[in-house]
Formats: sequence, structure tokens, C-alpha cells
Amino acid sequence: MGTGQKSKIKPYPIHQSSLKSDSYGVVNGELVGTYLSAVAKMYQTTVDELLLDSADIVLKELNKLQVDGKNAEPLLASLPMRGICEVIGNPNVELSEEQYVLTIYTAQKLLTGLCDIYTIAKRDIAKEIAVLYADALLDRVLQKASPQKIEELSKFGLGSLSRPYLTLYEITQNDKYLQCAKWLIESSTINTLDSLSGHDVKVIVADMYGAALLGKYVQDTVYQELVYARWNDIVDNYVWLTGGIGVKGKFVHKSEFVVMAEDLCGSELCNVLDFMELTQQLYQRYGDEKMVEYYEGELSAEYDFAVVNGE
Repeated sequence: MGTGQKSKIKPYPIHQSSLKSDSYGVVNGELVGTYLSAVAKMYQTTVDELLLDSADIVLKELNKLQVDGKNAEPLLASLPMRGICEVIGNPNVELSEEQYVLTIYTAQKLLTGLCDIYTIAKRDIAKEIAVLYADALLDRVLQKASPQKIEELSKFGLGSLSRPYLTLYEITQNDKYLQCAKWLIESSTINTLDSLSGHDVKVIVADMYGAALLGKYVQDTVYQELVYARWNDIVDNYVWLTGGIGVKGKFVHKSEFVVMAEDLCGSELCNVLDFMELTQQLYQRYGDEKMVEYYEGELSAEYDFAVVNGE
């Protein structure tokens, strides 16, 4: 999914590349959001102002897309196959699971990155972009989607959008963002799953993160307890010896490890990092030693894996 902006360099030839023939394709919104989060956290650690130079360029370009030019678009969601309004708001549009997941996951990553660069690096323009984006997504898409569409989308990580909406609530103190987050979590699939096997790792983990954050603002502890139970289930039954989680982005139960170990498409590092971030969030509430053991084990496992592979 793009951000609505043309890339100024050729993309890497990977599965997220939009490169076709001699075209430079579109800028991937998921990568832009992840990049902004990474820059913000690196700046938080190093206080190196040079890190923010390129982030400022990205923010300037995103701002142009929203407020300047002939076709300003707050949603920042130019999709090669469909626009985000059509994907979610139109009951007649049918897309694949992958396209749905990418649409929602991209919106979550882009909004989260904008919130991170604002809260950590104090870039006011990032807040302005995020508010315009979040309001357009809420007013023009989420609130107009049919109950059937919401139910369908919930299978593909709709609850993950609760995270940036909760962060925006923290930033703006606007209650509509808190209410939206509560609704998104209530609609998410983490409430109904009997087993994680076969489900998308990044979707479930992102839903869990939103539910964990929600616990800060509501008295009901149901979601906190649910996330804690899910976290233990993942650590006990779905984490490989290498520290990885899943195969081809899907949860695999330990009973299937021997068979799935032969699959060349192993776990993705991004899923591990997302789960480690969730673990940090949960540890602040529970102070569970098991969480520290898991986190330190992941750091050791990922380091050993990198050394073995010459990375």
C-alpha cells in the first residue's frame, strides 16, 4: 500500500516492492511508518539531530499530499489496486486477505510512526498529519462501513488501529479517539479465538498491543487479563528455539515444529520485534520475571542468529 507519493529512488527488489518495468513505483506506507518509528527511537537513544533531517523531509512530503496541490488527500492511501475508502467503506468491494491485512496494517504503522516522531522528537507537523489522517479514516471509512464489513475486517487486524488512536488520545485528550479505540478492540478477534494456529502473527500481536494500552484508560480488566493469557500462550506454545514466531507470518503450534522446520520461509524478524515491544508494555504492568527471561532470550537468540548468518 502506498502513501500517495512517488518514490524518488528505485525500491529494493523484495515482496513489498512496487517496481514495474522502469517505473519507480509508490512509496510503501508501511515502510514509511516503520521508518519514522525507528528514527524517533534512535533519536531518543542518541539525541543526534542529524537523524531527524531525513524524517523532516518525509514529513514535509506527507504534509504536501494532505494540504497542497490539486488532489490533497488526508488519508495518504493511494493503493495501486483500490483506494482505502473503497477497500473498507464499500460493501461491494471484495479483496484478498493479504490486501485487507496490508491496508489495515499500513494505516496502523503509518499512524504509529507519525505519533512516535511527534511524542519523541516533538515534530508538530507529525501531529497535524496524524490528526488529519486519523479523522479522515474514522469519519470517511470506519464510521461508514457496514456491520458486516467491520466483522469481516476484524479478522484482518482492525483492532490494531486502536494503538495509534489511543496514542492520539494521549496527545490530544480528545475523547473521540478513546471511544474509537474501545470500539476497535471490542470488534477485534482476540476476544473469540480458540487457537492462534494459522492466524496472522502481526495482526494478533498488534491487536494485543492495543488491548494492553486500553487497560490504562478503562476500569474493566477483562482485556488486560486476556492479553496476559494470550502472551503466555504464545511464549509457551508458539516461539521457536531460535526466538522466531510463526512461519510465513502465521502462528505455528509447537506440535507442528518438526514438520514446519523444513519450510524455508521461516519466521519474520518484524514479528519478533513487535512481540518484544508488546512484552515491554506488559512488563510495566505485571513485572513478571518470565517476561524478562523471554525478552533476554530473544535478544540472545537474534544475536546468535545474526552472527551465524554473517549479518
